[in-house]
Amino acid sequence: MSPFNKALVLAGLAKQADKGTLAANPTYGFGVAGGKIIDSPIKQDPSDVTSGSLAASSVDRTEVGGVMGFDTRGYMKMLGLILLGLYGAEVVTGVSPSLAHAYGLAAAQPYLSAFKSDNGVLSALRDVKVTGLNMKWTANGPVTITPLGTGTVLSFPETFAPTTDETGSESFLTPVGGVFQVAMVGAVPATARITAGEIDIAFGTTPVFASGSIEADDPGAHEVMAATCKLTVIPDDLAYWMQVVTGTADGIAVSPKAQYGSLSIGFKDNGSATGGLVWTGGKVAFLADRPDVDPKGGNVELALAGNAVMPSIGVAPLIPVLTNDVASYGA
Repeated sequence: MSPFNKALVLAGLAKQADKGTLAANPTYGFGVAGGKIIDSPIKQDPSDVTSGSLAASSVDRTEVGGVMGFDTRGYMKMLGLILLGLYGAEVVTGVSPSLAHAYGLAAAQPYLSAFKSDNGVLSALRDVKVTGLNMKWTANGPVTITPLGTGTVLSFPETFAPTTDETGSESFLTPVGGVFQVAMVGAVPATARITAGEIDIAFGTTPVFASGSIEADDPGAHEVMAATCKLTVIPDDLAYWMQVVTGTADGIAVSPKAQYGSLSIGFKDNGSATGGLVWTGGKVAFLADRPDVDPKGGNVELALAGNAVMPSIGVAPLIPVLTNDVASYGA
């Protein structure tokens, strides 16, 4: 009998009709680049009682958790479901195949079901709340996404039959043809020479382990969303750094207040002329370390780090708008 092969793995996601009801099959199936997809961290420790010897005589199991996490490409259809799970609200405009899904932060987020096919061995995790999404890119390579989630009950379904299978799809996010704009101060971003970047949305929960069940009863209430970005810029001058420190490009004194800028980061669909994803943030507080000196010369790289917060009139700190041909994700 051959050993398990680490490459013979697929993932799947579906939106649940309600809490406690695992979806029958994935709505979207896809390949991954890394991660466990579904994991069950176990809490068990040596018993805290004497045993008549200088060693514990038993172990107590108190929790079996359920978490989701994987690395993959930003496939154009499944990504919309992840964004709905993260934000909770979706407004769709346009006409197919150019349907724009604008996401906003809702008071409650839907439950998802996560699936894994591992060398034909199937497992599933129900009641998943999306607790984070990381998106990163370098130069013009494909965008890598890492969604995270917390769920409740692990199970072993009999089928893995995605409604839409994006395994091997050429429709994924790419920086080629995208838009990369930032402003250290003000609400009108301008094109910047960005060579790499990362957008991270953290929206954690603490699962509830109620007495009577070893598995979580609920993934827990969300903490406050934290939206951040990291951008590597090849600048023409020190204007970005000056603006962060002083509030203007030619300032003469350190600003006593945080300076709010803005960004617009857009990626294209590798397999479509009309699809893509655009992130916008209207209230982003940037930091920028002054570049190091190098006697060997070469390009100056400026590392920008931004904290996005909720504008006075806004729906999220960072707003994603995904354009594809999916009618709706069922917000």
